[in-house]
Amino acid sequence: MTETIEHVFDVLLAMPVEVGTRPLALAEDRDADLVGSVFFSGGDSGGRFGGGSGGLSGTIAICLPMSTARRLVGLLKGHELGEDEDEALRDATGELVEMLAGGVKSRLSAAGTTMSCAEVVGGGDRIIEEDGQSRLVLPCMCECGAFSVEISCRLHAEPRAGAMSGSGSGV
Repeated sequence: MTETIEHVFDVLLAMPVEVGTRPLALAEDRDADLVGSVFFSGGDSGGRFGGGSGGLSGTIAICLPMSTARRLVGLLKGHELGEDEDEALRDATGELVEMLAGGVKSRLSAAGTTMSCAEVVGGGDRIIEEDGQSRLVLPCMCECGAFSVEISCRLHAEPRAGAMSGSGSGV
């Protein structure tokens, strides 16, 4: 995921980004006024994410403090944002998270992998916590400020060849 984050910021913003090595574990560790998220599902992980070769489903999000969001979007638009440009903030945040999700998708088998459109909400409105899913929050820093990228996912194991369906063993 680190490479995907670095690649998106290099290509889209021509800006280096430092991804922290200590994942954040608690919601209190994050400062997010704006959260952009994309749901993904399907694809064959090919064992790249541990376990077997089943598909993954989950959510990827970028969590931005307002000051960082305004600076990043200002760079994308080529001018400093005014106070009345909330729609531009949401649109650009959606673009960023869709590019990050596209990087995740490229690491999965493209066959059968689907992604939702980006959803962008105020940081207090949604913090990703999916029951039974693995969760990772990566702290990031660039010249526009601090932010985090959050991945929440579940590996869906493929049934073993010859496995019997049903509840009894027949013995």
